[in-house]
Amino acid sequence: METTLGMGATMLGKFVSACRHYCLRENVATVLREFARLSPFCLTVQWNSFNSAFCTSARLQIFYRGYETYKVRICVTVETEKVHLHLANPPRKISLAVEQLHVFLYEQIMHAQLYFLQMICQNLLGWQALTCNSYAGQLAHSSDPYGVFLIVSPNAKYSVLFKVTDAGVVSCFVADLVACFGVDTKVVLTGFGPFKDFDVNPSSKLVELFPSDFRSGCQVIKYMQVPVTYADSEKVAKEIRIKHDPDLVIHLGLNNRLGCDECALELGAYVDGYNSPDCNEECIPDEVCLPGYKPGSQIETKLDLKKVVDHLSPTSKLLLSHDPGSYICSYIYAKFVDFNSVTNSQKVFGF
Repeated sequence: METTLGMGATMLGKFVSACRHYCLRENVATVLREFARLSPFCLTVQWNSFNSAFCTSARLQIFYRGYETYKVRICVTVETEKVHLHLANPPRKISLAVEQLHVFLYEQIMHAQLYFLQMICQNLLGWQALTCNSYAGQLAHSSDPYGVFLIVSPNAKYSVLFKVTDAGVVSCFVADLVACFGVDTKVVLTGFGPFKDFDVNPSSKLVELFPSDFRSGCQVIKYMQVPVTYADSEKVAKEIRIKHDPDLVIHLGLNNRLGCDECALELGAYVDGYNSPDCNEECIPDEVCLPGYKPGSQIETKLDLKKVVDHLSPTSKLLLSHDPGSYICSYIYAKFVDFNSVTNSQKVFGF
């Protein structure tokens, strides 16, 4: 009889295999029912319609009641000897005996807790996940972390580390990044003073309205009224570099070619051609403007302005521009970009 049962190609062998599969499937169903009865989470099981006498599949979903959107999904395949589990995060396949299935399911409670916390923080609170190493279903009980994930607040002031162990303990560690590291980013905004018929330069008003504390850990330094002269703008540029050593400099200027609801981001600035007189009726000779460059060329910022436009254009009318003009606003921009290139600095500048 033992030899006959081992002959899988015979009718009796197929019948025995089908019986083994049926018994294993019933045992799996019993484990799932018991887990659904005792678990603090909700469990749904959907057995697939297209099965065979030797293989059956089901889809499991584990979630908190009232938060059905945030589910842990598992595919279970029952064969004649083994149970196979297919997981999505991270993608992997685990094969185990039915006796191990209940251990795996209770470990999934820890995984579901971690996933639920992560989704709540990201989707409801707007926090940004930095890293996650959720090791669900490893079937190894120890004091090591079952899973951890790190998130940071929208204003980058706080970071939070959640740790879940296989003993069911959820730990939370909060760090005040500003208190730990202080101000780590300096941003300089420049506007311009009166010129020609404009007693109040609109660019200075924009700089004035910009909040100085718009983001924790970021210091905003304002130069609201840079004098509209070549000599003074060059002095201001030098002062900003030496005194503040900023991470980002944004120059605000006027462009009469744009509509009232449009804004252009300049990709670069001219190296010469600043022949328009400033408020002191002075110009900059081409040979002393930015020596060493090809006449009539531009130098470009290291800031990825195309990425900025792609990110913000759905909610604002942002344009990329290759023509910043040939006046003070372009001149101070050129001085900063030139300094960046000469010193091989990683600072970025925009206009």
